Parts: sequence; structure tokens; C-alpha cells
Amino acid sequence: MLNRSPPLAYRPADFRGYDRTALEQIESSRQEFLPAFLQIVEMTASRPVLRVLATRGERLLLADVRWLSEDVSASEIDWLLLFEVNATGDITAILSFDPNDKDAAYAELDARYGADASAAPAHRHNRAFLAALGACDWTALGAICAPSFVEHDRRSLALLGSTRGAEEWTANFRAQVALAPDTMPRFHHLRHNRRGYLAQFSWLGSRDGGDYEIPMIVVVELDANGQLMPRCDLHEPEQYEQALVRFDALTGDGEAASREHPFANAASRTNRRRADCFNARDWVGVEACAAPDLVFDERRRLLRNTADREVWLAQMRLLFDVPESRFSIDLRATRGEHLSLHLHRFEGVVAGGGGPLAVDDHFALHEVDHDGRIVAIVLFDLEDEDAACTELDARFRARAEHPLAARWVDDFRRGFAARDWAGLGADAHGTGRTFARR
Repeated sequence: MLNRSPPLAYRPADFRGYDRTALEQIESSRQEFLPAFLQIVEMTASRPVLRVLATRGERLLLADVRWLSEDVSASEIDWLLLFEVNATGDITAILSFDPNDKDAAYAELDARYGADASAAPAHRHNRAFLAALGACDWTALGAICAPSFVEHDRRSLALLGSTRGAEEWTANFRAQVALAPDTMPRFHHLRHNRRGYLAQFSWLGSRDGGDYEIPMIVVVELDANGQLMPRCDLHEPEQYEQALVRFDALTGDGEAASREHPFANAASRTNRRRADCFNARDWVGVEACAAPDLVFDERRRLLRNTADREVWLAQMRLLFDVPESRFSIDLRATRGEHLSLHLHRFEGVVAGGGGPLAVDDHFALHEVDHDGRIVAIVLFDLEDEDAACTELDARFRARAEHPLAARWVDDFRRGFAARDWAGLGADAHGTGRTFARR
């Protein structure tokens, strides 16, 4: 028997249901909405099939929902449903649209997103971009860019490279519209923080008699007033993690912690804090991450040297003073709480309009003390990842904090390299654990 008590998710007294389908156009309260909803649920063998189309922030979702019934007279109900939840995750509103009324559903999604005060700058900037592009108003389009604007195309083909200035940026769109006059972006997912937004979208249009769709991700940085755009970065959908690193770098106030890597430890958190302070132009914060006895070990080719904290800070300060300088970091490995390995990317431009500053990506090993301050930094070239992992393991063994784990890793590597399957199944150190063999 069906439980007739209202679902917990619909308990808020201010819940509202809105039917925007062509034949209905009604609004209902929680008490009015639930009976109709339960009637659909009670259809024999009914089941929902939901496909997420778009999200805005943390509280809005648009989905294509089909309720399929497998009773004697098979039937199918198809809607576009917009869900809004409150801070505790309870549904406060559901709006239904006809499946062919997607434009209206997206418009309502955007309107409700814009009503959120924290999302207002991102929403306002995004709307201004779409309005200017739709009207081919190139002056208005350029007006949303800061004087120092730069766009970096991170896609594998890097079709646009680095675009500098509003005039060059708008020229790209003029050329795109000339090739496909009906081209327009549709934004699927959008997240914001206090200095910008992250959006997954698709360019839609037609060319030579056929429709096309080009999906991508953009990270937009906004100025301190939330109005002008000093920078944006384009990524392919497969580069989501890279885009997220860039999005997190827009703010240094701990906001990135909500998306912390599942294997983050004390060392990776300190390196994240150092990068956030660097990107936020907080030099005092950068200095605070380094222990007095820090040892800097540079193992990249042509740059090999070992130095102390002051030399490392002096080198870091040179990068800090580079115009538009910024670090992006990607966690690759951890050992215990005190060791981490990151991929580091540095970006900047040569002063006086000299273009991008070329600094090779590299691996950085960090070791921290019990206070979370960096006591060792070792840098490696990208082709030396094996050497970086070997150093990571050696320092893990030397700390002697997890001896059984360290020996287990060593034994596994040696056994696997030698194809010693019998040895891999043995309990060499009395740990009570063996490898199961097939």
C-alpha cells in the first residue's frame, strides 16, 4: 500500500507548484500539489526517467522528466521540470513546462538564479554578454571587458590562443557570427563564487545546411566590483578538473575547501593555501606557509641547485611581481599527512605588453612539519614523474610514521617489477594481509 504521508522533501509550508504547460497555467500550494503528484505515482508500474539539462548555483535544476506507465493502457507523460530547493535541500518550488517550451524553462531558470543576491554579479554579466551578442552590439560586448582583459584558450587545439583586449575579443565573435548568423550559446550549468563564475555551455547554430553543437567550459573572472571581466579561460568538457582548479583560484578565502580533493592532506592543503595567497596578491600569506628551516631542492635540468628559505622566497617574489601572475596546481599524489606531489602551472605576461611569459609546467613535491608549514620543496621536470614518485616514497619511509604501509608499498613494487606473484601473495612482515591471487 502506498504511504500517503507527504514526502519529507516537500514539507516546507511555503512550497509552491507551478504548471506552465499550455493547457493548465495554474499555481498550487503544497496541499494542492501533492494529491496530483501522488496520483501519477500510483499509476500501475509508473517510473520516472529524469535527464538533467541545466543547473544554476546550488539550488536550481532543470530536467527532462518522463513518467512511464506499464499498465494495460501504456502511457507516457513528458515534462520539463524546474526544481528549486532551500538551504537545507527541501524542495520549495516545482515548475512544469511543455517539452517543446525549453526557451521559457531556461528563462525561468535564469530569472530565479538572478534573484539570488550572491549570484547577481555572475548573472548580470552573463545576461549582458548574451544580450550584446544576440543584438550584434559589438560596442556593448566590448564594454563588459576590463582594460587589461585577456582570454586563454586551453582546449587541445587552442583554436584562439591568447586573445588580448576587448577589440580583439569582439572580433572573434564577429567572425563567428559572419560564418553562422544564427549562432548563440546555451548555458547548461553555472556556478559562481565571489570573483567570477564557471559555466558549461554549448555553441548552437547551423552552417552549410546542417546544425552544429560545440560544447565547452568557460571560467570567467570578474573585478572587485563584479562588473568587468579581466580574464576568461576556455576548456574542453574533458578538462573539467583543470577548469575547476582555475575557478577555485579566483578566491583565496577557503571557498575551494568545499571541493577538496578526496586524498587531500596537510601538505596539499598548505600548498593550496600558498597558491591561493599568491593568486590573491597576499605576499605575507605566502611567507607564512614556509617554515624557517625550509630547504628548496631544484632538480629540473639546467636549474639544479639547493637553497634555503630566503632564496626560495626571493625566487617566488620575482614570479609574484610578474604582471597577471598566477599559479594553478593539480594534486597528483600524497603520502601520509606530510607529503604531497602537485603539477604546477604558472601564468603571467612580460611587462610592457611583451606577451605571455613562458615558464614550463613542472612537478613540485612538498613536505610539511606538524604545524603545516613547508620544510621541503623539490621540483622535477614533467618527464621525471617517476623520479618524483621515488623521492616521495623515500621521504615517506624516512619519516617512519607508517612503517608497515611504507614497507608494503616497497614490497609490492619490487614484487610486481619482478613478476613475483608468489611473493606478492606472501605475508612478509606479519601484517596479517596478503594479496588475493586469481
